[in-house]
Amino acid sequence: MKICDYSVCTGCGACANICPTQAIKMTIGLHDFIYPHINNELCCNCGLCSARCPANAKPINSCNVNKVYAAWNKNKQVRANSSSGGVFNIIAEKIISDFGVVAGAKWTNNFHPEHCLIENKEKLFLLNGSKYVQSDTANIYSEVKDALKKGKNVLFSGTPCQNHALKSYLGKEYNNLYQIDLVCHGVPSYDMLCRHICEIKSSINKVVDIKFRYKNPYWDYCSVKIDFTDGSSYVKYTSDDSYFTLFNIGYSLRDSCRQCKYTNTYRYGDITLGDYWGYSPNSSKMRDFQKGISLILVNSLKGEEILDRIKGDLIIEPSTLNQAIKGNRSLKMPFSPPEGEVNEFWIDYENGMTVDELCKKYVPTPYVVPKLLWLRRLKRKYKWVIKKSE
Repeated sequence: MKICDYSVCTGCGACANICPTQAIKMTIGLHDFIYPHINNELCCNCGLCSARCPANAKPINSCNVNKVYAAWNKNKQVRANSSSGGVFNIIAEKIISDFGVVAGAKWTNNFHPEHCLIENKEKLFLLNGSKYVQSDTANIYSEVKDALKKGKNVLFSGTPCQNHALKSYLGKEYNNLYQIDLVCHGVPSYDMLCRHICEIKSSINKVVDIKFRYKNPYWDYCSVKIDFTDGSSYVKYTSDDSYFTLFNIGYSLRDSCRQCKYTNTYRYGDITLGDYWGYSPNSSKMRDFQKGISLILVNSLKGEEILDRIKGDLIIEPSTLNQAIKGNRSLKMPFSPPEGEVNEFWIDYENGMTVDELCKKYVPTPYVVPKLLWLRRLKRKYKWVIKKSE
């Protein structure tokens, strides 16, 4: 049984969840990415895995985005601890308050993300922060289905391919299911993260916490922060961190991410959340955007229902899809360096080059934090005044 072409497999795990004989297990494959493995002795050749595999579905190029907003959470503490504007937390709290559960990605003890169900608000912090490593969906789709059948409201948050996988696995619509997909840049190699950490310190087992989007000094010029058991911390601008830079440009991404069919404006979530890169305020109330601002795409009636419930907890203003796309390339095309360079990159990686050495070789002119950054930021903060006077 062949599920899909290896190069387009997203590792979403729908096949493993839907297999009636449990013949499919998600295992570590090339470059430590997750791939399905079929036990032929258990396989009954029903073809369900291939039929429901999202990678085999034709891409949809139409747009289903109805409304676009820029927003952030009024709760300053939640916003500060979030990667962008802290909008996800508000939605998650509303769902839990209404006899619901939330599915999202948390760190495991060895800092490999995995999807889990959260049933109380006190544990929502586990889902906060961008992980920048592919999450293991494990049995999350079947757990979501069980919760839906019990009549619980379920909020599922994940990448576009994971949202598509959930829909494909369920095979029908549920009125009590709400989905959030992310403006996804792609997923880099977990093995590369481990190598990077070993080169910084000693072992991922010595890590206490990882924040890939530590808002120091700012949201838009943030840092990678890794805390270790001995009390020390590694803190670097994302533009100076080799692991983040290689991810950002696309070298370390999964093969399917570099040809991602979800980098468009047909969304599988009722709401799409992301950072509102390139945003400029249009009024005085939005001048504080530089502490973190979220992009919200409303893609369905359920999405409108969710947004109506949380608007009172947000600083929010309408925006346009064209403006959103300008700052978010992943709504238009994937990040994909030339194939020849990518192949050479992985050969160098397999031959033992350090992450820093790889970054120096393949990103010879990295992004540099601008001089007089404070002045540039001040101009953007009050650009709305200039717009108003024109």
